[in-house]
Amino acid sequence: MNRFIILLLAFVLMLSGCNADSGESASETKETSGVETTSGETTELLDTSDPLDTTEAQTTTEAVDTTAETTEVQITTTPKTTEEVVTTPTPLPEPIPGTISDAISAISAANAFVYNVNSDELLAKKGDGLNFSPASITKLLTALYALETAPSDLVISPKAEELSLVGKNSSIAYIKTHHKLTVSQLIQGMMMPSGNDAAYALAAGVGRHIAGDQSMNGKDAVSLFVKGLNEYAIKIGCTGTHFTVPDGLAGSEHYTSSHDMIIIGKLAVNNPIIAKYSKTVSQKVYYASGHSITWNNTNSLINPNSEYYSPYVNGLKTGSLTGNYCLYVSAVINENTYLIGIFGAPTKSGRYDDAHILIDAILETVKEAGE
Repeated sequence: MNRFIILLLAFVLMLSGCNADSGESASETKETSGVETTSGETTELLDTSDPLDTTEAQTTTEAVDTTAETTEVQITTTPKTTEEVVTTPTPLPEPIPGTISDAISAISAANAFVYNVNSDELLAKKGDGLNFSPASITKLLTALYALETAPSDLVISPKAEELSLVGKNSSIAYIKTHHKLTVSQLIQGMMMPSGNDAAYALAAGVGRHIAGDQSMNGKDAVSLFVKGLNEYAIKIGCTGTHFTVPDGLAGSEHYTSSHDMIIIGKLAVNNPIIAKYSKTVSQKVYYASGHSITWNNTNSLINPNSEYYSPYVNGLKTGSLTGNYCLYVSAVINENTYLIGIFGAPTKSGRYDDAHILIDAILETVKEAGE
């Protein structure tokens, strides 16, 4: 019996030893699991800080993706800016020496030119013809671009938003928010009374037409129009023009060149709407909304009742800033159309005196040539 008990005890002790080994194995397994768990804990610890890391990673990815998309959009839909495209303005070539060149050196304007549209000849120039303000002569390009972009009979309803952008002491066409005018009528309002309100109403109206969004804010619509205006300038061959507003009442970032003004002038005299209204002295206009007003042309050269009247002149446009009086003249002499650009005359009357000096010089040249 004792032997049996001893054997039994020995057997029990042996089983205990096996359990202890299993426990170590379990412990080792647990440690192995512990490593896995530690991995899991690391994951959990990363989960504590991971949202930051993950967010950063996602943000970086999103930023990269967004940048890529933005770049893609810019490449495919956003044209280059004027500054990127226009690098060197084109100066005018040297004109043929003669009577007109002699006369132009004596005028008061800082920059000027005389150009024969029929022969495509520069007859005279003054100044470097670069980087000057055209004042309200800006409106010629505004009109050309509007007609390029929208139907002339498109009816525009001006809003207070764009009319509030008109500068103080502006020349105006007396356009109000309850009026409705066609594109053609707004161009008439720019060409005759030189209305800055007409320019902003036109720019905003055409801007909304381009965007296909009649609810577009006035400032945004005008900005969209001006962006397209500069792109259009490049398209027609201008190399030294950058406009910031549709009316010309602006600072030094708004400029053009004699070369570009000749391009714009040639297009303007051949545009039937611009040509018609730039030579109309006075007219009663009936808006699309039924309202009416009488507009008088600011260009004294076409007015038979003015002391500055010239029978040879049939347009184009005046421009007035303090100390910078401009006049763009279209004159027909002996069946030839001449463009006379006068920019930077010190006085209002001085620009008309300059124009007469140059018209007389053309007449003298034609007489000398026996034409």
